[in-house]
Amino acid sequence: MYIDLFFTVLLIICASIIIKNRKNINSLFLRIKKHKVWIVIIAIVLISYSVMLIDTSSVMREVRDAFLGKIESSENIGGEINYYNFNSDYPDEKLGKADLTLIRLFTLHNFHEGYIGAYYSYAAYDEAGDLITGSWRIPTKWKIHKENGKWEITDIYEAP
Repeated sequence: MYIDLFFTVLLIICASIIIKNRKNINSLFLRIKKHKVWIVIIAIVLISYSVMLIDTSSVMREVRDAFLGKIESSENIGGEINYYNFNSDYPDEKLGKADLTLIRLFTLHNFHEGYIGAYYSYAAYDEAGDLITGSWRIPTKWKIHKENGKWEITDIYEAP
């Protein structure tokens, strides 16, 4: 599971404003007309940010699949994504179950290269249910680059 935190917070704020003013919806629309320029600017920012999020969702899915052991480490030899691949760190262990919380904090790119900020917690268990490894509440920033229409992680920055 991964969550786009910034976008979710913006949607919650917009929904709460509409719900709060549902009785006085006419006055809400009058205020909107009064501040039309700002609302247009905010709408453009939201639309462009949503395009950025949608454009980089493949990176989030790939990281999720690496954490959960769905990608073999041999498929990404030399790739930065192997940093998160359970199979590359514990080749003799068999992954039974993995718990992952992956939250995208921000996305910033120019459709050729950029950064994704994320936060994750991860726990891997063997088939008997014993904890093998885990990381909790880890902030990370990935440098990304788009090559032949596919986003790749080129560098990983994590807090020690």
